[in-house]
Amino acid sequence: MIRFILCAFLLTAPVTAFANEQNQIKQIEDYVDHFLQDVSKKWRRDAKKLVPTVVEIANRHGVDPLLVAVITSCESSWRVGVVSKSKYKERGLMQVHGEAAKGFDLSTPEGQIEAGVVRLKKALTSCGSILGALSHYQTSGRCKPIKHAKRRLRLYKKAKEAFGG
Repeated sequence: MIRFILCAFLLTAPVTAFANEQNQIKQIEDYVDHFLQDVSKKWRRDAKKLVPTVVEIANRHGVDPLLVAVITSCESSWRVGVVSKSKYKERGLMQVHGEAAKGFDLSTPEGQIEAGVVRLKKALTSCGSILGALSHYQTSGRCKPIKHAKRRLRLYKKAKEAFGG
């Protein structure tokens, strides 16, 4: 009996994971539609093409894909080629620079997302809270809450309520 239950679980686990990933993709596509409602259809369509990549990379690193989507929305409004005007010249969808960018190909959306998610995962681990991690992400090292991080946390909570189930 136990062997049967274990086999049934092992057979359904990939299907469940796939269904969950499809739900996450749909939720984040809805969030992107909402966030980018005032821009062109092409911009929204291009952003939505990136959603499966965001979900796959975020899940692989154990980070909530919706949190990654909120950060991407705030950092670049889902524009791949964005370079900040700050002295650090943050680049890409998740606006990474310096140490966080080393070893990643920031010329591709996948590299930009991977670099940002790895940076976020390190921040979550070292700070122990989403607010601390958002501050760390924004300041490149400090877990002490800052105004922008508090705003992003509110956006994330609203997105979670509206789109995250």
